[in-house]
This record gives sequence, C-alpha cells and structure tokens, in this order.
Amino acid sequence: MQTLHEIQSFQKSNYTHPCYIEERSDYLQSEKALDLGIEENITIRKAVTVDDMVKVFRVRWEGYKKYYKSEEENLDKYDFSPKTTLLLAEDKHHNAVGTIRIIDRRYGGIELDNFIDLDSFLSEKERVCIEATRFSIPKHPDSKLIKLLLWKTLFSYCQINHINTILMSARPAAARSYKCLFFENVGPLGVYRHSLLGTLEHQTYKCNISERKYVMKKNNGHLYHFFFLKKHSNINTDYFKFYTQETEGFESPVHENENFVFA
Repeated sequence: MQTLHEIQSFQKSNYTHPCYIEERSDYLQSEKALDLGIEENITIRKAVTVDDMVKVFRVRWEGYKKYYKSEEENLDKYDFSPKTTLLLAEDKHHNAVGTIRIIDRRYGGIELDNFIDLDSFLSEKERVCIEATRFSIPKHPDSKLIKLLLWKTLFSYCQINHINTILMSARPAAARSYKCLFFENVGPLGVYRHSLLGTLEHQTYKCNISERKYVMKKNNGHLYHFFFLKKHSNINTDYFKFYTQETEGFESPVHENENFVFA
C-alpha cells in the first residue's frame, strides 16, 4: 500500500521524469551491459585494509586532483572515522575503477553539517540518513555500469542499516545524473560553497528510497529489478552493518593522526 506522498510524487513524474527521457540512451547502454553479464567483471566492497584505502584514495584523486596539490590533501578526517564506509570498485584484474564515500549521520555529524543546517529541511525521520560523497570514476569502457553498481551498493548499505534517506551535494553542472536517479533538489537551504573544492557553489539533493523505488518500478522495470530485486554476487556487503565506535573490527585500519602517506 503506497502512501499519499508516494502517489503524489509519482503523479508529478507522470511516467516521464525530466531526466529519464533525456538520458535514456545512457541507461540503455548500462542495461545492455547487465544483459550480457558484464557486471560480473566489476566487484564492489568496503575498503577494510590499508592497501584498500590506498586504492580508494588514488582512484578518488583521479576525479579530484584539480582541487588539490597532492594526494594527501585529498584526505580528510571523515576518511578515518568509524562512521564512514569507503566503497571500492575493482575490475577483474583488481584495478580500482571507482569509489564513493558513505558517512552515517546516526553516529555524528556528516560533511554537509559543516556547511548548511540540515535539520532546517529534514524531517525527524529523514535525519536518520547517510551522505554520499567523494564519488569518482575515472574514464573506463564500463563507467556507466560501475556507477550503477556503486549506487546499488549504496542502497544495499541503507537497506541493511534501515536507512531511507540519502543526501548528496554537487555542482549544478554535475548534478544531472543524480536527478536521473530521482534525487530531489532541496532548494535554497541546501546551497553553499565548498571551501575544500574550489569554493564552487554546490546544491544539496535528497533521495527518499521508498519513493524512488515506486517511481522506478513504474518508469523502468529493468533498472527497478537491478536496484531492488536482483541479488549480486559481485557486491560484497560484509562489514556494512553499523554498530558503534567501540565495536572491534569497525575501526579504520589507519587513523588520521598516524600521518597516512602514499608509498
């Protein structure tokens, strides 16, 4: 039984989300890859060792080096926080091909809290949320598929931890793909300039997973099956269940004060 809000959201979409048609060809390419079984060549998991973290930071550097002078500057305190999950995408040769960072707000402030007042537009239930940030996929023949698999893993994290709201922010010019995943721009309250990313204007987007599930089911059965029904042996969800800071085994393999350096 759908809620009134979910039905209204779907009616507004009118089966034709503004970005859904515009980027339909991109998603068709990804769907073709899924049909051919190419996705098995890409694995997604949490970075749990120092070597894993080096891979994450280096693939992130490919997407963010225009903002920083060195790889070390691309790291911050959230990378070493126990409330953070660093996702690592690898190809069949174990080369890093993508990453995204999850910060869980249930256990303290997220990066967005440093720039805007999230509680001014989030409902009480939505304050139980995660932030998806530091999304980086270098040029790759299967980049669109890697993107989908990383987002699928992000949704799996939310499902395992009973979280329904995802937040992310992006430059207006880079936000198109997030809109196509039915993220909603929260408006003026979510606009800020990111002091670590060239002081460029960023806009904040919110995704209600239950609403997205309903709209995608009506708009695109193939991707609905991919995101919400299909089991993926190439996505490893070990270590996704979040406990507390004191839980042994959930601490970062490297702490910020250990002066992490690249070999």
